[in-house]
Amino acid sequence: MVCVLAGIFAAQLQFAFIFGQDLIDMAKEQEGPGSTPESGTSAVIWLFAISLGSPVSILYGLYNNPPEIPHNHIWKSPWYRHVLLILTTCLPWVAHIHLYGYSTTLLPDDLAAAIAWPILMMVTVVTGILWSLALGEWRYAQSLARTRLYQGLAAAAVGIAIIMASVAI
Repeated sequence: MVCVLAGIFAAQLQFAFIFGQDLIDMAKEQEGPGSTPESGTSAVIWLFAISLGSPVSILYGLYNNPPEIPHNHIWKSPWYRHVLLILTTCLPWVAHIHLYGYSTTLLPDDLAAAIAWPILMMVTVVTGILWSLALGEWRYAQSLARTRLYQGLAAAAVGIAIIMASVAI
C-alpha cells in the first residue's frame, strides 16, 4: 500500500508544473506582474509546491522520530551538523530538479516531460538506494530482500540506459 501511495504522490510535483503552466506563462510576460527571465520562470511553481508540501513532510518527520532520539536533540546538535545535512540533502535535491528543468529545454516540447521526468524519478530512486547501501541500512536485511534490491537497482539502471539511448537516436 505504501508503494502504491508513493507512486501516486511521486508525480505530484510534475502535476504542479503541468497544471501551473498558466503561472509560468504569466511569469514569462514582459509586461505586468511577470517579466521574469526565461530560465527562472518555473520558480513560481517551486514557490507554491515546496512551500505547501514542506509542512506535511516536517510534521511527518517529527511524528516518525525514533523514540530513542528526543526532539530537543534537534536544538542541541552543533550548528555544523545542520549545515552538513543541508549540503548533503537539500542542495543535491534542488540541483537535480533544476537539472531536470534545464534538460527539458533541450528536448522537443512534446517529449520534454515524458522523457526527462522518468529519468529524474529513476535517478532519484537509484541515488536513494545507493545511499541506503552506503549507510548500511540493508546490512541486516535477509538475503532474498537484498537480492530483490539489487534486481530493482539493475532494472532501474537498464531503464535509464534505454530511455537515454532512445532520446539519443
